[in-house]
Amino acid sequence: MKTPFFSVIIPTISKVEDIRDTLRSIAQAQKSHHLEIILVNDCSGHDLTLATHFVPRIRLINIMNSSRQGPGKSRDIGVTVSNGDVICFVDSDDIIEIDYFDVLAESISKNPDYSSIQIGSRDLIVNHASDSQKYISATVRKTEAIPGQLSRPYLVSFLSGNLPCECWQIAVRKDFYKSYNLSFPEGIHEDIEYWFAISSKSSKNIFVDLPLYNKVRTKGSIVNTLSSYHIDCYFTALSNVISLASELDPGVVELTIVPILNVAGSRLRRIKNRSVMFIDPVAQIETSICESVKMLYFKHYEPSNSELADLLTFYAPKTRFQDEIMFLCKIIA
Repeated sequence: MKTPFFSVIIPTISKVEDIRDTLRSIAQAQKSHHLEIILVNDCSGHDLTLATHFVPRIRLINIMNSSRQGPGKSRDIGVTVSNGDVICFVDSDDIIEIDYFDVLAESISKNPDYSSIQIGSRDLIVNHASDSQKYISATVRKTEAIPGQLSRPYLVSFLSGNLPCECWQIAVRKDFYKSYNLSFPEGIHEDIEYWFAISSKSSKNIFVDLPLYNKVRTKGSIVNTLSSYHIDCYFTALSNVISLASELDPGVVELTIVPILNVAGSRLRRIKNRSVMFIDPVAQIETSICESVKMLYFKHYEPSNSELADLLTFYAPKTRFQDEIMFLCKIIA
């Protein structure tokens, strides 16, 4: 079997200095592997040609978008110009482990008919109070292998937000990617629909339960902020996935009600505990959560407030966030 050629696609809006650690981690992991790095400059306004100083041995392609596309569409552009046979996505502030390509290459050699390779990851928390100690902690994230055939338990767990579903946790064979015309939706939380597409089509997924990817968490990262736009994009992605899942298994829709309410409740608890940074006024975010729940389960008609309140009251005791769901009822009333 020929040596795999990796295309590492990095969408970015950052300065070269801010992606230095990312590029260096890739360069250190390259060793004897054949790879290219494709930097998609999403209208950052910065000159990224200096990136070649950090990765001189790697073929580097710098694409400048004509208008801001967002991370998903930037990745699509990167895939279009890529020359490799394995597509790997890396975010511009993250770090891969030094054996990242070693493990992928070994997995491919043992499973030449693979369609995707799923890997584990860690959360690295940035230490903003110290220059000498860059990260406060490193926590391995719980994950679960994509089944060869989608099951109800997996779908429910996925839609509950219990499983990591970021695109950088899965490397994809390029001919598999192209054969199913895979792509990313616009906006944020674009990984959700992409992951479901992989999950529903990849019958030969390899699961490597090793933390080969380090997700760097900063104060301004998407997981530490909350806005109406975040809520709208997240629930729209869930709605699209539920629609697709119902085509495979019509009975799955009813099973997703409690998981989705758990997602809504978790956001409300973050608001209550002030554990995130608010981009919009709290009342506006809470209204977005209400509207998102209505959008998910009342697509074909506009429910009265009493209908929605009755639904929430019935399901609230079945969730992990009963108080938060009952709070939604008060907002509606």
